[in-house]
Amino acid sequence: MYKITKIIIRVVIILFLPIFILRLSHTVLAAQPVPDFRLIITLNHTSDYTLTLNKIGLEAGPYVNYGLNYTSNFYFIKIIDKNNTELFSGKILKSYQTLPPDFVPVTNFTPEIIIADPINLFLPYFNEAAKVQLFDENNVLKLEIVLANYNLQGLKYRYAACDLCGYCPPAKPPSNWEKCRLCLYPKANKDPLSNETLIISDPASNKGPTPVPSKAFIGVGCIDSSPSKATQSFLNIIFSISGGIAFLVLLYGAFVMATSHADPERLNYGRRLIRRAVIGLILTLLSIFIVNFIAYRVLKIPEFN
Repeated sequence: MYKITKIIIRVVIILFLPIFILRLSHTVLAAQPVPDFRLIITLNHTSDYTLTLNKIGLEAGPYVNYGLNYTSNFYFIKIIDKNNTELFSGKILKSYQTLPPDFVPVTNFTPEIIIADPINLFLPYFNEAAKVQLFDENNVLKLEIVLANYNLQGLKYRYAACDLCGYCPPAKPPSNWEKCRLCLYPKANKDPLSNETLIISDPASNKGPTPVPSKAFIGVGCIDSSPSKATQSFLNIIFSISGGIAFLVLLYGAFVMATSHADPERLNYGRRLIRRAVIGLILTLLSIFIVNFIAYRVLKIPEFN
């Protein structure tokens, strides 16, 4: 039984190994650009954000009338980063150019299939892009453009003058910048010199990245900027401050009473301090309750819910 199993395994290896090797070689070959593909006109960028591929010569073609075939005559266009991770993919139609341009003699013109219209690649979100590739409908790589070979401004970040945390290079960031970053830009690098809080992603704007929605950073810290939650944040601040003051006054009153040495005046003074601290805290709580009641229950202002 063992010998039969070994024979079967050998037969399977002999039969399928050549197929696997052929398949692998096909894949490797398919990843190589076809030699007769070339750029007729060099790459150029019409703005800081658009990479334009003008008239890419794709292959020598038969003499055919100008036309478009929407079913099979198309190319895949891909944008990949340095790790060959795909950032974008889409289709572009082939078109046939069978008549030479005005400045080219007919005798010197070879009909060819080209992408007649420019391909505009919008690049603000592709700052990690390394290559642009064109594949035919059989997924064979026809053209590969290494973007590092061209001075493309669209592949460079633009930066706002200042972020919402008060960092304005080359000046040093403010002392509370890190707390503000955690509030407004939690995903940004904690090193302000990385300038991640200044990167402009919207080509129609000169503003930096959008902060966390409904968040605001003020002198007392990070608060929610939506009306209802902002109101609650301010009420919490008032509670904290009033409670802290009342607690300190209470401690001071207790200290005065403890060190009075049975002096009636100091005992009465300490009692008054404690009484005022308690009354002040109660009045603060009642005033907030009254404001909330009138604003929300009577005036129906939703922000005070």
